[in-house]
Amino acid sequence: MKFYFWFFLLFILQCATYSTSSYSQFEQEKLVNLSSVSSNQLSLLTTRYLKSNDLYDKFEKNPLVVIYDLDNELITNKSRNLAYYLAELCYLTGNSLDMEDFQFAKMYASSLVYAYTYLFDKKARRRTHSPRNSDSLCPLTIAL
Repeated sequence: MKFYFWFFLLFILQCATYSTSSYSQFEQEKLVNLSSVSSNQLSLLTTRYLKSNDLYDKFEKNPLVVIYDLDNELITNKSRNLAYYLAELCYLTGNSLDMEDFQFAKMYASSLVYAYTYLFDKKARRRTHSPRNSDSLCPLTIAL
């Protein structure tokens, strides 16, 4: 009986999609505090969201398409976490654009609107944390 238990447990663990990485305390603090405002890179939370939804490579190739798609999802779902991700994506995209580009001001204004939605919109809902939903935000990691 124990053999079947251990066999089943090992079989289940082989199917797991989670991985772990070891970081020193200072590396972990640096990664947690990383954001588009402080380092011109995406935060760990936004990067994890994009990668888990297969949008990371698409965002690097064409950020505006990903932003518009996520904006449509935000209109449908009114998720605070999604507003946070969009605020950061718009800010980073605005930083990468030339000041003469007509999208430059639009990206910064959109970033402001999404940040406001994340912080103050009472209709936006925050997801509850669960082991399968690892994109809940800690209030201490907000950089906007």
